[in-house]
Amino acid sequence: MTVSKGWIATLCVAGSLAIAMGALPAFSQVPSAPIPFPTPTPTGQGARAQAMGSAFVAIADDATAASWNPAGLIQLQSPEFSIVGETTYRYEDLDSTFSNGPLARSTSGPAEGSKRFWNGQLNFASFAFPFTILDRFPAVASISYQQVFSVDRHLEFTLRSRPAILTGGAPFTFSQDISFRQEGGIGAFSPAFAVQLNPSLSLGLAVNFYTDEFYESKAFVTETISRGRGIFGLSLVTSEFAQREEWRNFEGMNFTIGALWNVSEHWTVGATVKTPFQAEVTRETSTSLIQRGPGLNFISSRPPSFIDEIEIKFPLITALGVAYRHDDHLTLSLDVTRTEQDDFQFKINDRADVPILSDPFRGADSPRLNFVTGGADKQAHIRPTHTVRLGAEYLFFDTEDATKQFVPVYALRAGLFYDPEPAQGHPNDFYGFSVGGGIAFKDRIAIDFAYIYRFGDNVEIAGLPQAEGDVRQHRFLVSTIIYF
Repeated sequence: MTVSKGWIATLCVAGSLAIAMGALPAFSQVPSAPIPFPTPTPTGQGARAQAMGSAFVAIADDATAASWNPAGLIQLQSPEFSIVGETTYRYEDLDSTFSNGPLARSTSGPAEGSKRFWNGQLNFASFAFPFTILDRFPAVASISYQQVFSVDRHLEFTLRSRPAILTGGAPFTFSQDISFRQEGGIGAFSPAFAVQLNPSLSLGLAVNFYTDEFYESKAFVTETISRGRGIFGLSLVTSEFAQREEWRNFEGMNFTIGALWNVSEHWTVGATVKTPFQAEVTRETSTSLIQRGPGLNFISSRPPSFIDEIEIKFPLITALGVAYRHDDHLTLSLDVTRTEQDDFQFKINDRADVPILSDPFRGADSPRLNFVTGGADKQAHIRPTHTVRLGAEYLFFDTEDATKQFVPVYALRAGLFYDPEPAQGHPNDFYGFSVGGGIAFKDRIAIDFAYIYRFGDNVEIAGLPQAEGDVRQHRFLVSTIIYF
């Protein structure tokens, strides 16, 4: 799953505005530093699938099919329980230069920094069981919990301004040490069902009830702290800015519809549609700003905290996959996924019982905003993204003993992928590869593992002109399936 970087842009710009305006005698309000919701890029679950580059739509032959292609559940021959754990290591390096335009005649400066962090969490858990409808149609039902979006990220960077002349002729320089932390996630409880209409065609449906219950009813929590000091005229000015946001009680529901067509002995085609949906979430924000200097002691007049009710419109996702099974040992797969990122929007609605500062982006008549840019959706130029994934699996076993129990089957897997993130004008390009393996004992237990490396070089940060960032992401997954 990928995360938008638009929050860096808004943070840097809003922070710079607050500092610069705070040094002016006429300063009377503090610009907020909104942090947009992460862009959704669901990629499915399970170590086996992700070791194959997540090219699993036309394979989907284990319990994780509920997230990849529900029709694939029909391939399960016996009841099974599965659980998947995940560990993520992420490294981000930010290097940018931008201009503050309205406040300065020639204010520009760099923002640079980096951060590494680890996290571990439940990726997927399910129970599935096959049965027959009217003694004629094979069917499989399952219930699962899946992690859909993870928003864990930490970042620390320094924002420095170059010497400038503000309106009125006063010289101005400033630097800020900014620390950003975001934690949490969104999961889904998904009952799913698959039925085989004929030996070649199966259909499946999963109903996804999204929740943040596994994260203490907090979809995510963000904390931003900025400490700065600089020179305004001949005076030293210091600033302390802090903002905390809690997004909680996330609720939403959509469908994953799948089809699996066995074209021939060697070829299989799969397709899925994840329907668009609207979710509701409560956001509580607290902000403080303290500035000090000769003749200047300012404390933000913003209320200690305020609450927004936010409506989020998630986009349509469609995927098409093809798998080629050369023999009982080798399988190759290809997936192409399209996400309508231009339809990813949100709207901020006020709660009548909570006082809030006047803001054109809040209230019943507020416009739809774009989650990639954080600005008005009508002004956003976001294109749909297309993800391409290739996967391979090779099984090692003795053909003569394959039907016996307790005979191990070893697997080696690998994948390549192109996985862009949405950005203003043109998607940011991200690439990666995956490797993994596993061991299984027929009708008993299977253990799989996967390593995924994903990177983007010189990717643009939406909303921050001339900003570039390098991202390195490492993911480790281990899954266990128990057959009954």
